[in-house]
Amino acid sequence: MKDKILEIIKDNKANVALLVSVFVVSTVLFKLSFVYKSETAKLQEEKARLGNDTQQINSTKYKLDDLNRKLSQDNIASLKSGFNDYYSSLIEDYNHDASAVAEMRSEDVQDKFLESIESLRKICESAEIVVTDEFNFSFDDEVSRVFKMEARDKVKVMEQLVAIENLVKIIASSGVVEISSVSRPNQLEETQMGEAYAKVYTFVLVLKVKPEGFGTVLNKITNDKQFYYRINSVSMVTAAQVDKDLVPLMLKEAAPIKSPDEDKVTSVDDLLNQVEGEALLSEEVEVEVEPEERVNIRAFEAPEQTMKISLDWIQFKASYLEQ
Repeated sequence: MKDKILEIIKDNKANVALLVSVFVVSTVLFKLSFVYKSETAKLQEEKARLGNDTQQINSTKYKLDDLNRKLSQDNIASLKSGFNDYYSSLIEDYNHDASAVAEMRSEDVQDKFLESIESLRKICESAEIVVTDEFNFSFDDEVSRVFKMEARDKVKVMEQLVAIENLVKIIASSGVVEISSVSRPNQLEETQMGEAYAKVYTFVLVLKVKPEGFGTVLNKITNDKQFYYRINSVSMVTAAQVDKDLVPLMLKEAAPIKSPDEDKVTSVDDLLNQVEGEALLSEEVEVEVEPEERVNIRAFEAPEQTMKISLDWIQFKASYLEQ
C-alpha cells in the first residue's frame, strides 16, 4: 500500500506539489484571517474605549468650564463686594459733604462763613498762636464776595473752610508758635489728578514751631481720623542761634598781683604817706563805668523752626464704587 502511494506521488509530482502548496497557503490564510479578526476585534474595542474616553473628557471639560465660570463670577462678585465695603468706609469716615449750603440763603451762608473765620482766630488766640491782624486763613478774596457767589462755589468755599478748621485745630494742639500763612494754590478748583476716584484740594501752610512741634504737626496731620490728608512736600528752616550783630566778647588783661612786700609798712611816716597818697588818688581819678557786655543767651535756647507743608485733602467719590 505504501509502495502504491509512493508510486502515485512519483507519477503526479506536479499535482502533489500544487496540492501541498494550496494546503500550505490555505493554512496560512486561515491563520491570517483568524489573526485579522482578532486584531480587528481589539481595534474595535480600543476605538470604543477611546470614544468613551473622549466623551468623558468633553463632558468633564464642559463641567470644568461651567465650574470655572461660576468660580470666576463668584470671585468677581466677592472682590466687588469687598472693594465697595472698603471704599464705602473711606467715604463715610473721611468725606465732609457741604452740599446743603447750596440750599441756604446767601445771608445765612455769609454769616456762617464769617463766624467760622472768627472762631479760627479765637482758637489761635486761646493757643497763644501769633497771627496777623484780620488774618483770614487764605479766604481774603471770599470774605468780600461769598454773599454773591454761585451756589456751587459757596459749597466749595464751605468745604475747604471745614478742612482749614480741622488743620487749625491740629496746629493749636501741636506747639505751633505762629501761623505765617495759609494758601490754596488752586483757589476753589480741584487739584488735577490722573485718578478719577476722588476730588482733591491743595493747601500750603507756613508755620513757626518749637523744635518738638515739627514732628507733632506732621504726625497729627497724617494720622487724622476724620480727614484724609496726603503730604506732598515739607521744608524746614531753623532760626539762627547767634545774633548776627553780636560783637565778639573781648577778654581783658588781668591786673598784676602785687607782692606783699610792696605795700609793707615799716614806720608811722610810711603809713601816713600811704594814706595821703590814696586820698589824693581817690580825689583825682574818675572811675569810668564800662557798658554792660551783651551776652548771647540765644545760644542756650531751643531755636524756632519755620516749616512749610504742601498737602492734599482727599474726598472719595461715590461714583467710583463698583456696580
